[in-house]
Amino acid sequence: MSLDNIAQLTIDDLLNKEFECQCGKLHSVSIGRVIIGENAVSKLPDVLKSFNYNRIFMVADNNTYRVAGKNVENILLSLDFALSSVIYQRGSVLVPDERAIGQFMLNYNRNTDVIVAVGLGVINDISKYMGFILGVPYIIIATAPSTDGYTSDCSAFIINNTKISIPSSPPKVIIGDIEILKNAPMEMILSGLGDMVGKYSPLRDSKIGYIVTDEYYCEVIRKIVETSVTKCVQGVQGLKAGMKKITLYFHIELL
Repeated sequence: MSLDNIAQLTIDDLLNKEFECQCGKLHSVSIGRVIIGENAVSKLPDVLKSFNYNRIFMVADNNTYRVAGKNVENILLSLDFALSSVIYQRGSVLVPDERAIGQFMLNYNRNTDVIVAVGLGVINDISKYMGFILGVPYIIIATAPSTDGYTSDCSAFIINNTKISIPSSPPKVIIGDIEILKNAPMEMILSGLGDMVGKYSPLRDSKIGYIVTDEYYCEVIRKIVETSVTKCVQGVQGLKAGMKKITLYFHIELL
């Protein structure tokens, strides 16, 4: 992998592969598949069958279950997959804490082949961490483009009232159904955009760290990240109508 061929790479070119880089290191991507498109959720059964996953443990909360989890449940039960689940019921925000971990384990079926998480940041963090601890792969069905953390190998938790990052396993498969993602609340869409735009700072920080303290730095990885951020920024114009609506909403709330 080098700066010369980055522009020609697609997501599929990077998945489940190792790369010898011009920086001298061996880079790898453990994610097996990324499926983004219309009606992408309907492809879940074929994905499960391709990996010989038959016993499913589904994770969702009351909001994501309504948005997509119920549909996922119906699809799996109609095709005779063995399904067990935990659906977090919260009156407010689901917190990734000791209570959430305990509730997961109380409902978990130890014969599970794969964890199927239906949700966004917190559901994703809980599932990837529990998959890591239990040695079970997991699949994430994204319900909002609210974060850049779907692919990361760490989870954010609040333990003993302190926010910490814990090593976790990246997903085996990421599924993004356009119909679900585009109808997410505008606050969540803007949150995901903010996560991406925020990468401009660490890109510069890493270069400064290399110059000042000789920290490891890879120009190829920098270019890949920068290209992704640029694509997001170029798509900002498409959010204008929705942003006007949310601005009006906040204006009304402040009156």
